Amino acid sequence: MSDDSDQPTDRKESGQPVRLLHYADLESVYDHPERVGRLAGCIDDRRGDDALVLGSGDTTALCSLSFCSDDGRGVAREFFEAVRPDADTFGNHDLDHGPDWLADFAASTPPRWLCANVEDFPGDVAESEVFEVDGRRVGVVGLAHPDTASLSYAVDCAFEDPVAAAREAAAACRERGAEYVVICSHAGATDAEVARNVDADVILGGHDHERVTERVDGTLLVRRPAGAHLVEVELGGEPTVEDLDVAGAPVDESVADAYRARRDRLGLDEVVARLGEPLDRPSVAGFVTDAYREVAGADVGLAFEASVRRRLEGQVTTADVIGVAPFGSDLVELRVPGRDLREALLAGRTAVDDTHGRLVSGGATVRDETVFVGGERLESDREYDVAAMSYLSHADVLSAFARDRVVASHGPQHEALLAHARDGGLDVAREGRLRSR
Repeated sequence: MSDDSDQPTDRKESGQPVRLLHYADLESVYDHPERVGRLAGCIDDRRGDDALVLGSGDTTALCSLSFCSDDGRGVAREFFEAVRPDADTFGNHDLDHGPDWLADFAASTPPRWLCANVEDFPGDVAESEVFEVDGRRVGVVGLAHPDTASLSYAVDCAFEDPVAAAREAAAACRERGAEYVVICSHAGATDAEVARNVDADVILGGHDHERVTERVDGTLLVRRPAGAHLVEVELGGEPTVEDLDVAGAPVDESVADAYRARRDRLGLDEVVARLGEPLDRPSVAGFVTDAYREVAGADVGLAFEASVRRRLEGQVTTADVIGVAPFGSDLVELRVPGRDLREALLAGRTAVDDTHGRLVSGGATVRDETVFVGGERLESDREYDVAAMSYLSHADVLSAFARDRVVASHGPQHEALLAHARDGGLDVAREGRLRSR
């Protein structure tokens, strides 16, 4: 459907609208065969000659299947081959296994992979593409988060200012006769700044998982929570937005069967716990930090709020537990001076940034400006053992948890979660959490 011609055409004054079918942040959707089958079925049901299917990153398999399968993130391949998206861009988690892995995956999957603000990427990636859609020309630009190198293992790549990169790529699309310019962005909150400074009609966002439908200086900005969300945007006059009913869509049985077969082979349906009442995400976060603390034998367990991806209910399977924090990090133990730990915990009462959210703890409590660890007032001159994902020591978000403070590693962090769940750890107490009152 793409058109590489450099000859501009006149913008059409009339004609059929162009539809955009958009998804992003699929993450653990691949753990749920019927859900991913319905997403594929919904796309197939809605697409046509007047539609583009577009992703905005983190669309590879951040899920339990990827941890347990030899294919790793490549388990997303069945979905991509069935859906055949027109374009996608780089999410930070798509680069968790490094740029070489993503370059190979991008070269062997159907979307045109786009990213205007990446430098030194080892594979074939364009800044933009102009598509011919039912007689109308649509320019699509890809954008990654400016902090992708520190948020993932893409340290060999550089990520430029998304505003400047998008402005240049959008202008190039207009020069090639694009009637509409659409930006597929995994830049989160930066999207609003892009909208204010770039000649684009629509920004289809990812990375930040809140629901957004708004106009910013004339540009439509759309973003949805992580999961099987499909949005249809119609271009032609004033853009319109429709949330499609994926849960009620027909199932693409070939896709669903492919993921059922994977689950069966890997034993991911083993029940590790049964819950009488659902656990909301704050309670699940408590389970995570308790698991880290218990398995590592540490004073405090810590996790970023945004790292806890789901609630739990009913029969909890191996796949469910791994999907709570579906990251390939190890569980590490850090030795942290009390004064630095106190500063970090106080700072973590509010979001440390747009990406990570607040800190959640097991074993630490904040009351007013006083920090307690294990029920005792924190001592500034004492050292404390802190258990967390290795990512915490790599992210360079809070200086208290620098890499040189790591004193031990306790294996993959998801194994700690499974061990704690099997040991009754999902009976989560409310006390002992990091909180302010």
